[in-house]
Amino acid sequence: MAYDAQPVGAIDDLHRILTDARVGARSRVTVLRGGRVVATRAVADLTPRELASLMVGEEVDPDFRAEVPAPSGAPALLEARDLHARYLNGVSFTLHRGEVLGVAGLAGSGSEQLPYVLAGALGREASGRLRLPGRGGEWADIGPNGPPGLALVPADRAREGVIAEFGVAENLTLPILDRLRHGVTHSRSRETALVRDWVQRLQIRTAGQDAPISTLSGGNQQKVVMARALALEPSVLLLCEPTAGVDIATRIALYELIAQQAERGLGVIVSSTDIGDLLAMCTRILVLRDGVVVRELDGNQVTQAILHHAIEGTDEQ
Repeated sequence: MAYDAQPVGAIDDLHRILTDARVGARSRVTVLRGGRVVATRAVADLTPRELASLMVGEEVDPDFRAEVPAPSGAPALLEARDLHARYLNGVSFTLHRGEVLGVAGLAGSGSEQLPYVLAGALGREASGRLRLPGRGGEWADIGPNGPPGLALVPADRAREGVIAEFGVAENLTLPILDRLRHGVTHSRSRETALVRDWVQRLQIRTAGQDAPISTLSGGNQQKVVMARALALEPSVLLLCEPTAGVDIATRIALYELIAQQAERGLGVIVSSTDIGDLLAMCTRILVLRDGVVVRELDGNQVTQAILHHAIEGTDEQ
């Protein structure tokens, strides 16, 4: 039984690989990295942590949880009231400074649509009211451009996140070109300095700033999209499927990055179908079903089983 490190990223994948191997009476698992066989191990002697480390080439914890302290008495960054869209039927909540708020649910529950509604990405298909206390504090109807202070990392990186024909620098700086002017002309030196800073901060592996983004791995492309959102200096970061298609090492790096940003006061909303994402970094989780919030869970106490039951509606406690 052989698996390549790159496509296997979800935490559940590691448990699934070993479970499938045992159920199928497989005696060994072979790990490939960079197109080469790096190890063959007996299934009976292998743990998910050891498998993850073999796949990445360094010690990693597949059950990693970022240290994000639950904000106590922190001020509100975002208040949302009566959000409606195709899959939302009146969702209201408050996001606090330094909070990583998870949004969970089955397909069609509205969980995957919520960040897009907040960002104003659905135009007239959505309605509701938002208030950002730190940026004026007035209630406003959801508009087509979204309120200032919110930055969206979309779910589909290839279709919504990057422009394949553009280079790394162009993809990263596209929404902040007005800040890179010197007089009326574009300042190449400012762009270079800004991109260099984000490449270093997020450890983006690239042949250069002008390298086509299509030459980067999926994980490094995702880091570019994340850097672009953070370069907007938002007060609220909206993340949709933030670790889709990335390897486990990049996944953990992104968890740590989000935790660091939350510690500095950023508010984060994470919509993900990957339970590993929600368990790894969320301080609170809203569970949606049929377009409404049916459960609210403490991220520091929730377990995989509790979250599974809440999402599927098999445990109404």
